[in-house]
Amino acid sequence: MQHSHTTKHVFSMKAIKLSLAFSLVFAGVSLTTPSWADAKLSIPETMIIESIDGQEAGHLGSFSRKHRVYSLPAGEHVITARYDQLFHMSNYDGDDIIKSNGVTIKASFADQHSYNLAWLSEPQTNDEARAFVKRPTLLLKTSSGTIITSQQGAITPDHPASP
Repeated sequence: MQHSHTTKHVFSMKAIKLSLAFSLVFAGVSLTTPSWADAKLSIPETMIIESIDGQEAGHLGSFSRKHRVYSLPAGEHVITARYDQLFHMSNYDGDDIIKSNGVTIKASFADQHSYNLAWLSEPQTNDEARAFVKRPTLLLKTSSGTIITSQQGAITPDHPASP
């Protein structure tokens, strides 16, 4: 009977070692495998992301252009962005910073896809920018340029809508 007890003990120890070995192999594979659930969101230099899903994006002001690409988990997200551009003025000493109010867009992002946020008819001059920020339009596009959704910003308090 002792022989059978020893055999069972040896068998169970081998099973435990084999189970542990497989666990370590699978754990190693999962640790080295990249996350496949991320979508990439790129933004232009003239855009500052104010928040993603209600969480501040951590920008540092008009002169901070730290993040141009964001990784987002697949799924629906609410993103608020604003137009922000510095224009060098030649007719006087100084610069003019043109900013819009935040524009919020809601969209679904698929894993392993790339997206671009862009402005509709992005301004090239100071005068164009001043007109643009009254009602900026934010676009979400696929990496191939197909527009997924768009959202026009609210009219600013100093430029109310006509009745």
